[in-house]
Amino acid sequence: MICPDLVKSRFEKSFASYDAHAAVQADISAELFAQWQRQRPQAGRLLELGCGTGNLTRRLAGLIGLENVYLNDLCRQSAGLTALFPAGCASFLAGDMESVALPQDLDAVVSASAVQWANDLPRLLGRCADSLKRGGWLVLSSFGPQHYAETKALTGIGLTYYSLEQYCDWLAPQFDIVCTQQTLRRLVFAQPSMVLAHMRHTGVSGVQRTPWSRRQLRAFEADYTARFGSGAGVPLTYHPLLLLARKK
Repeated sequence: MICPDLVKSRFEKSFASYDAHAAVQADISAELFAQWQRQRPQAGRLLELGCGTGNLTRRLAGLIGLENVYLNDLCRQSAGLTALFPAGCASFLAGDMESVALPQDLDAVVSASAVQWANDLPRLLGRCADSLKRGGWLVLSSFGPQHYAETKALTGIGLTYYSLEQYCDWLAPQFDIVCTQQTLRRLVFAQPSMVLAHMRHTGVSGVQRTPWSRRQLRAFEADYTARFGSGAGVPLTYHPLLLLARKK
């Protein structure tokens, strides 16, 4: 069970360092936005779930025809992103995306690298469907089963990452799937401690409730190097999923 308060605390602590360490997430947001814009969407009323530091938000701010923009995040630091939009256009919805009241009659719900934090992902997707008007867009990126495979193999700790096929199955009753994409990307670090630092700086240690002892840390580093290391260093796998769908 993911604890929203713990996730909130970890992301608030990493808020200032996030952008400097989240190059992959920035690339994902750029590709997601580009794929959506190829569909030439019209989006006057738009909701972004988990806007974070604004990787996707800054791109949304350049859209023409926006009337009402709703930005959601657990971290109140994200509220400042409303300033990217014309005065009176954007509102900030603080809180857990699974429980915060969602606006209705939306043209688009968008989310980059956030929905994997949901405890009940099918229900969250259903909430998104309910908030959209007919023909409205669901535009999201998440991560697939091979995401952070190295750390999860060694610790057994991590989120549950679902396949692209599972997302499509969940969405099929209420959406037409327009576009899907998935890739694997591996970052290489000099040593395992740098993997942990990277994850900490991007807030993804939000499921680890207690800190490790020095002995546990040394054991993790030794196991990581033995199992995954090479002359180039040690890898960390990203498995981004992109999905565009329209409500039936």
